[in-house]
Amino acid sequence: MKSLSFFILILLLSSCSKTTVTNSGDPFIFGYYYGQCQGNCTHMFQIIDNAVYPDEVDYGFVDLRFSDEPLSAEDYLLVQDLAQDIPQELLDSSTDVYGCPDCADGGGIYLEITVDSEVRKWQFDTADTEDMSESIVAYKNKLFEISSELSR
Repeated sequence: MKSLSFFILILLLSSCSKTTVTNSGDPFIFGYYYGQCQGNCTHMFQIIDNAVYPDEVDYGFVDLRFSDEPLSAEDYLLVQDLAQDIPQELLDSSTDVYGCPDCADGGGIYLEITVDSEVRKWQFDTADTEDMSESIVAYKNKLFEISSELSR
């Protein structure tokens, strides 16, 4: 009976594990975009192998390309904790669009990560909407603030 109880305990603990996302290996892509603007409407960044790279596109995020030259080490300090700070509820959710990104020419926030060889993508309204919890609002606002700082 003790071995059965121990097995059930191990099974329960392993099913509650937290997903870990890192800045090395798989790319971590984030930024913001506007569908109705002139000039550079897309500001995306890729974190990979502990460096951050700016996008090389002016519009859209379907065919993203990134510079071969990383931004400064100082810029990397701004983004180094983004992967670890993703709210667990976002990783656990099947929702991939929050609010209505760029519906009223307000732009959208984009996040793309790879977890356990699976690419996950999210889009967020720049406004705080009812379908966003406090932790998701805080995280998407952080993505926007850091993207804005890097786009300077």
